Amino acid sequence: MIATPIAPEDIEKGAFVAVLHVVGEHVPMFCPEWLKENSAPKQLLWLPPSGIVLKVLDVCLPFVLAKGPDGKSSTLDVRRYRFARVSERFARRVFKRTKPEGAQAATSTDADEMI
Repeated sequence: MIATPIAPEDIEKGAFVAVLHVVGEHVPMFCPEWLKENSAPKQLLWLPPSGIVLKVLDVCLPFVLAKGPDGKSSTLDVRRYRFARVSERFARRVFKRTKPEGAQAATSTDADEMI
């Protein structure tokens, strides 16, 4: 199966997703005066570290509460992250093989710690 991009409105509780891209904006600040007229913020995409798989715990757009294999939960903003749906079989294997031994579930509100 291939991971398929998923629209924010299609993300459902219980789904397994992976972060495809992290979205950021760059505001050109130090440019010549003649460029400032057309210096609107630019959207940048970058890849997260090695395909992080998450289980969706709840959705309240634009926010998604998700849990990683390490048991940590985070609130992610769909305006900042692009997701892909992954198969349940694949996600369960990732959770099983990447779960730290003897780890206890912990919670975190900072998404950047997880991503």
